[in-house]
Amino acid sequence: MGKNCWDQNWKDMEQKYAKALRQMLGLLLLVASSMWVQAQSIERVTVGETSDADQLNPYTNFSATGSYINEYLFFSLLRTDKKTGDFVPLLAENLPEVSSDMLSYTYTIHPFAKFNSGKKVTARDVVFSIKALRNPYVNNSQKRVHFEIITDANALDERRVVIHVKKPNSQAMRITGEFAILSEEHFDPEHSLDAVSISEEGLGDKLGMDKLKALKTVADGLNVYGSSFAAFNPDPTCGSYILTAWRRGAEIVLGTNKHFWGKRVLPLPNDYFKQNVGEIRFEIVSEEAAIRKAIFENRFDLFASMPQQVFANLSDIPALAAKYQFVSPPGPSYEYIGLNMRSTDRGRNPATADVAVRRALAHLVHVDLLAVQVCYGLGTRIASEYPATRPDFKNPDLPLIPFDPEKANSILDQSGWLDHDANGLRDKTIGGEDVQIVLECIYNENKSERKAIADHLAENALKAGILVSVVPLPWKEYLARLKSGDFEIAIGAWVADPNEDTYRQIWHSKSWGVGSNFVGFGSKESDAQVERYDETIDPGKHLALSKEIQKSIYDQQPYVFLWTNNQCLVLSKRFAKAPIYNLRPGFWIAAWE
Repeated sequence: MGKNCWDQNWKDMEQKYAKALRQMLGLLLLVASSMWVQAQSIERVTVGETSDADQLNPYTNFSATGSYINEYLFFSLLRTDKKTGDFVPLLAENLPEVSSDMLSYTYTIHPFAKFNSGKKVTARDVVFSIKALRNPYVNNSQKRVHFEIITDANALDERRVVIHVKKPNSQAMRITGEFAILSEEHFDPEHSLDAVSISEEGLGDKLGMDKLKALKTVADGLNVYGSSFAAFNPDPTCGSYILTAWRRGAEIVLGTNKHFWGKRVLPLPNDYFKQNVGEIRFEIVSEEAAIRKAIFENRFDLFASMPQQVFANLSDIPALAAKYQFVSPPGPSYEYIGLNMRSTDRGRNPATADVAVRRALAHLVHVDLLAVQVCYGLGTRIASEYPATRPDFKNPDLPLIPFDPEKANSILDQSGWLDHDANGLRDKTIGGEDVQIVLECIYNENKSERKAIADHLAENALKAGILVSVVPLPWKEYLARLKSGDFEIAIGAWVADPNEDTYRQIWHSKSWGVGSNFVGFGSKESDAQVERYDETIDPGKHLALSKEIQKSIYDQQPYVFLWTNNQCLVLSKRFAKAPIYNLRPGFWIAAWE
């Protein structure tokens, strides 16, 4: 009996201590929760942007604006830390386990990770997302090329997924971990893609009818998703913010995601988990006069990607300097004039298919003068493309091409482009036909600096016997013509993603017509260089290959390379302590205090 009484007393004490412990844990959670609420110390931040998002869909968006806004809405397994440049876990619990042969990357998903629908993020969602990215019917050809190195992906259990790559690859961590994870339940509730292996997706129309139907059905849903506010649904997303409004050409508004799973992860692992700002409003202002007016009216807490001329002019006004910080750190973007090397494949003028014409055009652009007139010194000239995150990889043996009309005329004369009919324009017989150098130069119409570049080229080209007609286009039409190769000359820019260190997307011939190789650059030799670059892990060999690729690009003159752009950010002194980064877009608003 004594033993029974002792047992009963012990049980009573145990229950009391357990109750006290539960109460203490509840109090701690309440305190932590209140601390979280207090962390949302900023009600609203208003951001000015010169262009709207293309799509609020990380798979089909092509615009720089949409790219960084999507980071608030969607989470990936990993993401590049904007402060350090290192990978940090988001949906993954930790960095992946990498096999000794560097061909397999195993990720474990955080146990708290959930989509806004309430469904857990699982390994199946990762496999589905890879299949969606590689689906040939999804409108993401510029991104798909990166994922060709993935040979398979398998869900080991609910939380663990292993992703296999063809060969060791310097970009494997980025490719296997830094893509948005979407909900399979939302986009493929019938699990129809289970019947299609990752290796089969590239076969396209050669697949059987059932597999083709599965790929096209999923692609139809993905291609529409995020194309408008009505077409956006937060259920398949799992980011720290949700979309609350989107008026095309006017504004995009994000609000804190009240169902964000990351709130339970304490302490917060990194800045991407923070929700310090209640609402982030992006206002689209493309006209320069409207930008100036808005800045004087103090409408913005931050203006991102301000046109360089406006930035340079406003930064000299003392009244504005007292209210704003004008910040211009180096940026991961560059401007170029693209020259279509495969113009004949699209029924365009064959002149730009001749390297002599392309080199002559390069000598007709006074880049140093434009750098002052258009760039206002907020950039640095380049001779070829090198990784934006690896400035030490720049090939110093490639001289900048000087403005030299005499040299241009000499090159054209020697290559047989002469004014045979004395009409003021150079011509040459190609394939039995007389071809005059009459070219069209396209650019997106809301970019005044690109108009200035195009007009400059047209003026100097005419003096050399080349007629260049300048054609401004609405963004969607401009983009469509770039992708299809329907131009002779196009003025554009590239912005690199953090940790992106590859030439494949823009310079591999497989990206012509289906990716971002708009000008048709590439040969067997240059393709092999690009592939070896991605597969090379040794730093010294990596550097040497980068310089070889830069030389190959330089020799063929597919672009007239202009300059890298500094980021032009205008920040209210109300947020003077907000950190500014070199990695695009230069800020992470949700972590501001």
